[in-house]
Amino acid sequence: IEKLPFAAVPVGPRTVAEVAGDALVAMGESAVPALVDRLDQPSDEIRQRLILVLARIGPAAKRALPKLREIATGRGDRNMQYVA
Repeated sequence: IEKLPFAAVPVGPRTVAEVAGDALVAMGESAVPALVDRLDQPSDEIRQRLILVLARIGPAAKRALPKLREIATGRGDRNMQYVA
């Protein structure tokens, strides 16, 4: 997702980021390792999108829980802690 500089560009009534998020959710558990790996990147907006995608994947994303706990209890941005 972070390599798409046009993530906010509308694709019909939806943005590229929304379409990409739906594709990642459809991939389910197989997308989780790549999503978790990208949770360390600096863009809060993208990190929030990644967390929301993991939430939409649901129980199949349980491998992300340690990283999400780290974010939620860390000293970072309060908004990011809330989302995690």
